[in-house]
Amino acid sequence: MGLFLASSKFLQSPIFVNGVIYAGADKLYALDAKKGSIKWSQSNAMAVPYSEIAHYKGWIFVGFGNTMQAHDANTGTKKWAFTTDIYSSPFIVDKNGYGYK
Repeated sequence: MGLFLASSKFLQSPIFVNGVIYAGADKLYALDAKKGSIKWSQSNAMAVPYSEIAHYKGWIFVGFGNTMQAHDANTGTKKWAFTTDIYSSPFIVDKNGYGYK
């Protein structure tokens, strides 16, 4: 089992999806749950790390401040960012009305 240390505190709940832990501190992290090693990190994703993280169909969604970002869950690559007047954590609803957080 590995040990992971971030350079700042984790201020929201991490999520666990398919053997990967996604969490935000000084960066947005994807950690191998078995090894404790970093799969990827994204330094620009968590300007205000109080937002919860959501996962849906291979995407990671992060809200910080008034911006929502989408990242590829496997690589961490930022796919898009959207600025809004809403300051909130992401919440995903599929076409059938099921919610995912």
